Amino acid sequence: MICQVIYARILNTRFVGIELRQTRGGDPNRDSTLEENYVFDNAIRGIWIRAGNPDNRIINNRLRDNFKGEIRVEESDRTTIAGNLIHETLNFNREWNDSRDGIALLGGEGHRIEKNVYIWQRN
Repeated sequence: MICQVIYARILNTRFVGIELRQTRGGDPNRDSTLEENYVFDNAIRGIWIRAGNPDNRIINNRLRDNFKGEIRVEESDRTTIAGNLIHETLNFNREWNDSRDGIALLGGEGHRIEKNVYIWQRN
């Protein structure tokens, strides 16, 4: 399956902003592009690529204040993460812990991470 999410505005949901996962039949979501999206203030994560979905691109997105992290890739190979602006604001009423990653790669191989900007500020 190939998916393109371009120029979307995903704000203040109770879920994940953008999530790529396998189909119910187990077919991978591969060669997908997530580009030029605004993903702000979602309750779970900003962008999440689940296990078994190789060869995807996360390019030139703006992410901010997604509760459990901005970009997470799990057990998927050859993901390109480039040119994203990750602006994390740590509010006083939120505890800092390792589940709030700017970019998290959990397994997989052959990833390309380049030219991302991560801004962190405390209120």
